[in-house]
Amino acid sequence: MNQRSRSFLGPSDGQYSACIAMKCALVMLLFCLNIKGMFSQRIVTSTLDQQVFFSCNTSSCENAEWRKTFITEATIGKCHKQTCAIEEGFQEKFTFTDNIKGLVLISAKYSDLGTYECICDGTKHFVGQLDILPALNITVAESEIITLRCYANDAKDVTWLHDDERVLHCTINGFIVHGKGFESRVSLEDDCFKNGDLSLTVTGVRKTDAGLYRCFVNDETTKGYPHTYMLYVNEKQSSPEGNHTECNSNAEEALIIYHRIIISLVVIISVLFAVLLAMIYFIIIKLHKGEIQPASTTATQTAQENVNETDSLLACDTTTSPPTDDSQSTTKVIIPTQESGTEHNKPSNTKPF
Repeated sequence: MNQRSRSFLGPSDGQYSACIAMKCALVMLLFCLNIKGMFSQRIVTSTLDQQVFFSCNTSSCENAEWRKTFITEATIGKCHKQTCAIEEGFQEKFTFTDNIKGLVLISAKYSDLGTYECICDGTKHFVGQLDILPALNITVAESEIITLRCYANDAKDVTWLHDDERVLHCTINGFIVHGKGFESRVSLEDDCFKNGDLSLTVTGVRKTDAGLYRCFVNDETTKGYPHTYMLYVNEKQSSPEGNHTECNSNAEEALIIYHRIIISLVVIISVLFAVLLAMIYFIIIKLHKGEIQPASTTATQTAQENVNETDSLLACDTTTSPPTDDSQSTTKVIIPTQESGTEHNKPSNTKPF
């Protein structure tokens, strides 16, 4: 009885163990496949109205299909022997790359959120989970300084990303890692974790600094506020004669000197004009009081005095003729002629012989 029972139970135990082992292997296989699918599905981030590229090499596929599976499920485009076409309803939103290796979303909208995949000859490939970020647009010129604001409470670390590359990672313990190309050009505020100000300052902005910036805290599990910036960098207007900044500085100094000269001239002219008006005013007052006579009246009086003086001299002028005899002398008096032409004959004082 015991032997039979043992012989009966033996195979049952072995079958049960094999079944358990097969189930465990199947679960592990499904788990691995799930993990593979999770890691193959990457996050694709974009800002509003930006172009998005989904990569999946379908040029080697005889039949390929591009699909959106979440939030809504739809077929975007199909390819057959490297001839691709966008489905109706998506022709204004999507296009294919020239080499048929990817799908291009022309201008991202919030309605484009979701999961995208491509199917190559029956094999499904996840190409990305699209996330639309409400970015703040900022424009700056080359060589300038820009600060991107970000705030978070109780943060243990902060991470700034430029597109998908790390710009700066800093922990509350003082551990800092700079991204390539941003060494010694990026910094945080002092006591940033204490006051929650995790703003990023970039000095000497370069043309390559343009792009999408995002702020994360606590091992990139939490978004800072504001979270996203779209930075645009304008080219610096260089001068062929030298440094543009130096030229601007010299121009500003020259402009300041020019303004000072203009102000000084205006002040001097105003003072001279005031003095001239004062002199004219005093002259008019003296003329009104009679202290100063007009030049024409003075000249007339001077001419009249000269005429009177001439008349007086003529009236007093006498001529003595030589005597005809030693014992007798005759004096002849010359009477001047008046300007009126009338002759006045005076009786002679000469006694006749």
